[in-house]
Amino acid sequence: MSSTLPKNQVLAVRDLSVRFYTYAGVVHAVSQAYLDVFEGETVALVGETGCGKSVFTKAITGLIDPPGRIETGQALFRKRDGTIVDLIKLSPEEIREIRGNEIAYIFQDPSSSLDPLYTAGDHIAETILEHRPITKDEAYQEAVQLLRDVLIPNPEVRVKNYPHELSGGMRQRVVIATAISNKPRLLIADEPTTNLDVTVQAQILDLLRGLKEKYKMSLLLITHNLGVVAETADRVYVMYGGRIAETADVNTIFEAPMHPYTQLLLRAVPNPLKRIERLESIPGTVPNLIDMKPGCPFAPRCPFAMEICRREDPPRIDLGNGHVVHCWLHAKR
Repeated sequence: MSSTLPKNQVLAVRDLSVRFYTYAGVVHAVSQAYLDVFEGETVALVGETGCGKSVFTKAITGLIDPPGRIETGQALFRKRDGTIVDLIKLSPEEIREIRGNEIAYIFQDPSSSLDPLYTAGDHIAETILEHRPITKDEAYQEAVQLLRDVLIPNPEVRVKNYPHELSGGMRQRVVIATAISNKPRLLIADEPTTNLDVTVQAQILDLLRGLKEKYKMSLLLITHNLGVVAETADRVYVMYGGRIAETADVNTIFEAPMHPYTQLLLRAVPNPLKRIERLESIPGTVPNLIDMKPGCPFAPRCPFAMEICRREDPPRIDLGNGHVVHCWLHAKR
């Protein structure tokens, strides 16, 4: 992969592999994964719990701690000034300058993201002051406006509230306000609606869509919820066993999925547009990432698995129009 990007591309990740060296063995958390994000689009990274989604995004933002280690990979990111940097190669100081500034991260549990000893305004102002040369008073004025932008009522009052004085939905809005405080180019949202009730989930998704347009951000959405994907994403990457199984635009993924895992995943969730008599479950269990077998990680659960699927890694098959599948079923042998 070269060190250049098309003008409208924000992020290009290639051949990313992350391992965790534990007493129980080596965890193959992410293997040869890739992903592209372009300006103004929403990209969804989808998969079951434990498939490597969060590890993937933490790797490119410098949040992998020992015993984790990035074995291979390149993550080219275009900064505001047009400079292209490889996030994997940056020093801790350099990645901190980008994280919270040009790349922002929303974690799935707002309670763990907020310090109970700091007010909502403290959290937002601290992030602003870390990256911009303005006064504390100016930062707090911006904090009030940001709370207004994320639709928190009475922001002049709420800016002084501590996390325990806010509802779960409000806490998540404070986290979002903190994330967008420096107008990032890329916003990474890791399961941002998981711990919220359905009504609040819809509000948060609408909020993220509106903020993405207002601040001209790109959004990388990490989720296992296909309903969220259908409603929000432009393009989708389906992940299984630490690897990318399939990628395409959102309409193609839902209307013409080619990987057996994607097909089974879609049959396991309700579709309001189709009459389904009975939802199907995917047989078997998720792979043990310590004891990784040769071949396709989905082969033990795949109803179409062939002998070659259990012996060799699946090839990358380009089906055109950005639709790529990693599966022996579609290989010309």
